[in-house]
Amino acid sequence: MPELSVIVPVYKVEKYLKECIDSILNQTFTDFELILVDDGSPDHCPQMCDEAAKQDDRIQVIHQKNGGLSAARNTGIEAARGEWLGFVDSDDFVAPDFYEKLLTAAKEANADCAICSIQLTKEDGQCMDTPDNMKVEDCVHSGRAALETLMDKANTPYLVAWNKIYKREVFRTIRYPVGRLNEDNFIFAELFDNVKMVACVREPMYFYRQREGSIMRSQYTVRHLDAMWGFVACYEYFQSHGMDELLLPTEKRIFAKLTGVYRKLSPEDRNAKETQEARRVQWKIACDLKKRKMMSEKLWARVLLFQKVPRARSEEHTSELQSLMRNSYAVFCLKKKKKNIHTTAKAQKEKK
Repeated sequence: MPELSVIVPVYKVEKYLKECIDSILNQTFTDFELILVDDGSPDHCPQMCDEAAKQDDRIQVIHQKNGGLSAARNTGIEAARGEWLGFVDSDDFVAPDFYEKLLTAAKEANADCAICSIQLTKEDGQCMDTPDNMKVEDCVHSGRAALETLMDKANTPYLVAWNKIYKREVFRTIRYPVGRLNEDNFIFAELFDNVKMVACVREPMYFYRQREGSIMRSQYTVRHLDAMWGFVACYEYFQSHGMDELLLPTEKRIFAKLTGVYRKLSPEDRNAKETQEARRVQWKIACDLKKRKMMSEKLWARVLLFQKVPRARSEEHTSELQSLMRNSYAVFCLKKKKKNIHTTAKAQKEKK
């Protein structure tokens, strides 16, 4: 049995697939199997996968009808034989010592998950400036601490599937939601709740390619609200498992995703029933936290203003929403200032 199973979903990436496969096969750590899941790709990817398998017996190819990224990952999980699991997106690539360093860090810390920083690249593979929220520091902490870091700082390395290794046991009851965008958002709460310890490696060893044609960079539709629905699923998980300290940070992520997507939707999609349902659910969660006195005044002011945004009639509402959101904090500060002035005046009067 191989020690590590590397799962690569493959779909319409013939331009990048060879670089991805080669970066995995050329690892300094060699005791792994590479599972290429051809998700019904209509280009030359299926043939490229089969040819690669003929050249290296560590490669297993699975051809299936197109079901999306989650379905392909789930197929790979079912087929995996290794003690550890890793995922690589087929248009990305990894450093030669990626798996050696992650496995070493995990074993030294007795961790069941190890992660590294992410390096963004242009479409041609050249490195580009990478924001701080794509990086982690060298450390070891619990799965619960990883969740707190992710929710408080929106730290991408903790959220995504592909810059990590996991003990296969972590995925014993977890599968990716089929048909969803932002599929990682739906499972990370349960995932890190299953993880006892996480080893973090500061070195960026996963190279994430920024492609103009990718679905996450395309025209926004109601499907992009999946980013919000994933955090709603996490909120419900935290609520049902008594993890109340994570509820407010999760609501902040829910609200940020909802308003961020809403600004980019067409007027027609803003009026869609899916969008209105998203607004209703976010409002319900906010009201629940307000009732439990867990909602900050600043966030509550922003939520109230967003609820006043009417159904879209034209593109003018993009600027209307942006204006409301910019003014929300100003309104909050003005009310707080008036309250402070009143309190100070009252104190001075009592002192006299």
